[in-house]
Amino acid sequence: MDVVAEIADLKRRMDTLEAAVRSIGAILGSSHQRSVEIDVSGLRSDLAAIRSDIADMWADIKQDLIALHDELAVFRHRAGEQLNALQAEMLRERDIIRCEMIELGFRIDRLLDKDGV
Repeated sequence: MDVVAEIADLKRRMDTLEAAVRSIGAILGSSHQRSVEIDVSGLRSDLAAIRSDIADMWADIKQDLIALHDELAVFRHRAGEQLNALQAEMLRERDIIRCEMIELGFRIDRLLDKDGV
């Protein structure tokens, strides 16, 4: 079960518990009010524990998202550096090939001049 589904399940359970407390109080009335108060305090502590669990999960999710954001920033930076290095290398290679082609053209011209063509 993923974290979001687990949080949704906990919220649903919390809402169910709160509804149960309200309905018990309405059904039993004042004659059983003391036992209901004891049960309600137990349910309230359960609800507090569930709320605490939800808060902890959200804090964990937030920390995970922050860490992911930082890792993506590092990845983008490194990828940018590598791209710049590759572009510079490609430009150097292109310039070398261009110079060699010009030199080859000069050699062809000299050979043609020697042959008298």
